[in-house]
Amino acid sequence: MHLFFTRNEWKEMNRIILLFLFLCCYISSHSQIKNTRFDRIYDIHGLNQNTVGCLHQDKSGFLWIGTPNGLFRYNGNEFKSFIHQPGDDNTLLNSSIDQIYEDFNEYLWLVSNTGVSLYDLNKEKFSTPKRFNNQLNTDERILKIEAINKEELYLLTTKKIYLIKVDKDYNLNYSIIKSVSNPHLIYRTFSFYKGKFYLLDYSKLDVFNIGADQKLDHLYSISYQDLKTDTFSSFVISKEEDKLFLSTRYNLIYEYELNWEKIKLVDTIDVNNFMDDTQKVRQINIIKIELDRNGILWMKLMANGILAFDINSRKSHHYYHTDEKTSISSNIVNDVLLDASGLYWFGTGHGSISILNPFKKPFHNISNNYYRKQSLSSNLVNALYIDKNEKLWVGLLTRGWTSVNPIISWKNPKK
Repeated sequence: MHLFFTRNEWKEMNRIILLFLFLCCYISSHSQIKNTRFDRIYDIHGLNQNTVGCLHQDKSGFLWIGTPNGLFRYNGNEFKSFIHQPGDDNTLLNSSIDQIYEDFNEYLWLVSNTGVSLYDLNKEKFSTPKRFNNQLNTDERILKIEAINKEELYLLTTKKIYLIKVDKDYNLNYSIIKSVSNPHLIYRTFSFYKGKFYLLDYSKLDVFNIGADQKLDHLYSISYQDLKTDTFSSFVISKEEDKLFLSTRYNLIYEYELNWEKIKLVDTIDVNNFMDDTQKVRQINIIKIELDRNGILWMKLMANGILAFDINSRKSHHYYHTDEKTSISSNIVNDVLLDASGLYWFGTGHGSISILNPFKKPFHNISNNYYRKQSLSSNLVNALYIDKNEKLWVGLLTRGWTSVNPIISWKNPKK
């Protein structure tokens, strides 16, 4: 018996090892899906709201839940509720919480339709930046907050972009660094990368150089008129590929390279080319695009499922609902998450949760089962969130008259 392998024997050995690893991944993922069990969070835990809008886990591990009727903190056993108390500045500005953002100083920025409240996680104390909130116009809605460093943040509303500086006492000093040029326009989103600031409204993508004191110096714009296309809906930046993907309202996505003095258009992607023949229509409404860590560009479509486009291999797939049990559960996709094991979770409207194993193309769908306590408690999935312990939290949108609890959690039984 010899102890050395020929080159062909090594190739065969490597093939067997790769096949074995693939089967291990498949069996583990299949078992994980088959054993899906949810823990329902009932009113007895302290969460008594029927709708969950946003979720966030702070650096200490507490889960914060924003609802239309208050903010809730979950410690793993019970909830503590926070609501607006009229006349008390040390409570929430508004009980309806739309967004939760944690900055570098361990402050929560709690966004409502009337402004923002701050919560010091270390001192467990609320504060309200009255001067900033009072100057917001009634038609201004806060869209996004992102910290630059410990002292400075960008805050985007539908009408303005603010540079906010915080002092040692956490007083907010703000300046308006950009406003919409047309009162009928509204901003969509922003991102900053490699010294450039990208700001999107419906009509154009503005590119700025980030100058001294974080001020923005306008470089150029890309308008929908220049491209002779429809208005814009969203954009994402791939830092790994140095690329920007810009979606229009209908049909088209423009792919740009960023490592040029002016971003360079390298491809125009027609979404209709990716649609199944039975699903093709003249106008495909692209609601939003998102990019995951695997380089998959997800395109959320208006009532037409979701498209996956691999930005490296250029392969695509259209996922939409059919009469088959193994299709995605609904054509309305509200959220998509990639977990640590490689499974994709889709939160849908009217169809519950769909799970996709990339190694096994058919979907596994999970819906409400009245007779099974460890099933989903509603089929209207509004938000998905994976915490630091790889537990999946599902925020549900339910009707006011139902007694169904609005949030459930799931833990991979293999972990």
